[in-house]
Amino acid sequence: MGQSLERRGQHLDLLPAVESARDFATKARAENTRRSYASDFSHFKQWCFDHRLESLPATPETVAVYLSDGATRLGLKPSTLARRIVSIRHMHRLAGHDDPTRHPGVGEVWKGIRRELTEAPDQKVAITVAQLRQMLSAIPETKRGHRDGALLLIGFAGGFRRSELVAINVGDLRFEPDGLTITVRRSKTDPTGRGRAVGIALGHDRLTCPVRNLERWMAAGGIDRGPLFRRMHRGDIVGSDRLRPASVATVVKAAAAAVGLDPAFLAGHSLRSGFVTAAARSNQPEWAIMRQTGHRSHATLRRYIQGATALRDSPSGHLGL
Repeated sequence: MGQSLERRGQHLDLLPAVESARDFATKARAENTRRSYASDFSHFKQWCFDHRLESLPATPETVAVYLSDGATRLGLKPSTLARRIVSIRHMHRLAGHDDPTRHPGVGEVWKGIRRELTEAPDQKVAITVAQLRQMLSAIPETKRGHRDGALLLIGFAGGFRRSELVAINVGDLRFEPDGLTITVRRSKTDPTGRGRAVGIALGHDRLTCPVRNLERWMAAGGIDRGPLFRRMHRGDIVGSDRLRPASVATVVKAAAAAVGLDPAFLAGHSLRSGFVTAAARSNQPEWAIMRQTGHRSHATLRRYIQGATALRDSPSGHLGL
């Protein structure tokens, strides 16, 4: 963008606006998304280089052969190839080239790959309330323990994505007599930052009350401004740096392993899916669950709900067997 203006040496007064346009363009998507695009496209670019093919712009034939080679010789999963398609499409559009992934030939190859190599979604197991209580009972009475307990409970009760959970600042909290309201400034389904308010009610049990555990962590860690959930250093010292999204999975897996649960089946997302599962089993309406989690798609939400209520709602119990 703006290269033609610079080459002609015209409209020099617009050059600052050109630079601003570039800056805005890079911020159109989240940093993690941009990093993912770059990583996926680099794989395609290297493959093209190895086979003496042009990657940008690429022909539809090149993309079709890349997908076929990826699915067969390279053994890439359909989910991985789907990401590569999105990245190839994005990079071509960004460079002003025609999108080769839209060619009917590429579409037919991709359709055949999906039909032949259908894979079940790799979803981690949802944490149950009973498992969460078990994990919390084994967490040590240290500052790190207070942080981990608050992280687990706020993540679960809020139905937060990992990125949303670690992005919470003290200024986003509003304590009330009946609980706590957390303002989510930006999320995966809200890239423009309209924000949403998530209510966290007081719990009935001090061990599992999200609000009390959060207050305990803030008091123990001296957290009165800035990032809410922070890195810990040796000697149980609270750092100033914000936790990374991947650290949520680390906390979940460590707490699970401490009580004999298999951490291989759990991740940071297990807190969010655990909330949806528990809410569905307690007959909470879909609109209320979606308002809490920020889901935009009923179809996505129902993937969790159907699994959670499959036995409860099964007609097999009414067959007189």
